[in-house]
Amino acid sequence: MGHSKIGWGTVDNANVVLCLRKLHARFQTSGSLPEQVPVRSGITLVYTMVMLIMLLGFVSFAIDWAQVQLVKTQVYRAADAAARYAARGAADGTAGNKAISIAAANKADETSVVLQSSDVISGNYNPHLSPTFSTARTPYNAVQVTALRTKARSNAKNLTFGSVIGQNTCDIKATSMAYYGPPLKA
Repeated sequence: MGHSKIGWGTVDNANVVLCLRKLHARFQTSGSLPEQVPVRSGITLVYTMVMLIMLLGFVSFAIDWAQVQLVKTQVYRAADAAARYAARGAADGTAGNKAISIAAANKADETSVVLQSSDVISGNYNPHLSPTFSTARTPYNAVQVTALRTKARSNAKNLTFGSVIGQNTCDIKATSMAYYGPPLKA
């Protein structure tokens, strides 16, 4: 008997024949002998494991993405509410306090939206001028509110699965502007 090269090594043909005889003897007692002994390499298991890991990665990305989108929507709604309420105080200088109080009444990711006084800017809105919103023009008739959930402010959105790839948080920024006054002419 000789040697055959199979895969990465060599196989002694005498050992193969001996193994086949043992299999034949085992199946003779049960009455069913396969025509040919299948060679199983296990590659299906490897493919399955790789696909499951990839599927888990996509599912975890989808969960984190959905949570970030939900919080982003909540922050935008809070910024819109704050800007609309604060616009009433643009002319008398109470816009900042109004925006901060109404933003705190709104929640994003189960916590109140926190604005700083620098997040609220009073200015003049005129769609016929460039830029349409300016702090240099008077009278003040509009407010721009920027709501931030950032790592620098220690309130960024925590990611559930992002830490696997080294991204623990996601920064969110929402800006809204509101005008208060008589209807503008086109």
